[in-house]
Amino acid sequence: MTTDITREELLALAATSKIKLKESEIPDLQKKLKDIINYAARVLECADQIQASSKLINVWREDIIKQSDPGKILSLAPQLATEGEDIFFVVPKVIEK
Repeated sequence: MTTDITREELLALAATSKIKLKESEIPDLQKKLKDIINYAARVLECADQIQASSKLINVWREDIIKQSDPGKILSLAPQLATEGEDIFFVVPKVIEK
């Protein structure tokens, strides 16, 4: 795969993006785009290798059910609220209406 960006390709991309380029900016931008494309190609290679190697590992396992002590878990909460027989953890509000 060639990663060189021709002057014409760069100007076409700039026109599509409605970006005005000075003549002096073109060589530097060509180099930067080439570096970006090369980096993206390396990332894709790594992703392919990871995907290929992940097929060799069995990540599925049986769930193990463990008994827990609700009293101990509730004792770790900084604040609790009750409604009837239900007990709730009180947490800071993070979403505004």
